[in-house]
Amino acid sequence: MRVYETYFPFDTTLAGATTINAAVYTFPQSYCLRRTHMSGGEPELKKVKLSHDNVINEPGEGGVGVYHQPKGVSISHVDKSHNLRLSKCCLHVSGMTNGYSSARCSHGVSMVSSGTWYCEYKITGCDLNVKPEGGGAHVRVGWATSSAELEAPVGFDMHGFGYCNVDGSKITKGVKTAYGDPYSSGDVIGMCVKCHKQGSWYEIQFFKNGVDQGVAFVITEATKDEYFPIVSLYYTGKVTFQPGPAFQFPIE
Repeated sequence: MRVYETYFPFDTTLAGATTINAAVYTFPQSYCLRRTHMSGGEPELKKVKLSHDNVINEPGEGGVGVYHQPKGVSISHVDKSHNLRLSKCCLHVSGMTNGYSSARCSHGVSMVSSGTWYCEYKITGCDLNVKPEGGGAHVRVGWATSSAELEAPVGFDMHGFGYCNVDGSKITKGVKTAYGDPYSSGDVIGMCVKCHKQGSWYEIQFFKNGVDQGVAFVITEATKDEYFPIVSLYYTGKVTFQPGPAFQFPIE
């Protein structure tokens, strides 16, 4: 019987900052939640003291992979498709299968408070010359709630809002609409969400290499859901997550 232990922040709260980075979040009393999962049994949750020695174990090829828990925002090693390869620093992720698979980030943005949040994805593996149906590597980035499907691209359902590399379109509820420029390897895509009037309405916009592509989505439905940065990779697509504060293309 294998035992897998996962550590993740307990009662993580925003501290009034305006970018997604390590300084945005505080860990009350340095505690975290430990989820212990025995194969064939139910997971057990326990509040434990967070230390630098805590590691995350999850099944991987040839045994158990070990991930050191980053203190700041990173790509989640538990909230992702098993069809994605994640680096041990949890900032680099790549696809493996001939189909879209997604990974959310470890921290989300609460839609019940006002503010602006920003992060970047550097595209390191993407081919505009080969369409997805032809086996090319492709990427979609965006924002999604915890209800969004991970074995599908962001924007596949009503719980995600995506920006597609192939034609620069935006997508939600499975419907594509003309939006911005296509993007490929070497490009940096900035993602911004602005919450207005305590979450009564909010905007999502994207940037390509610092160039504003415009507001992609305006959402007026009130929600208590958190929205997480999310990336969807097709075939051998690859990205590096850049949570800040040292952005390549910071916004004002």
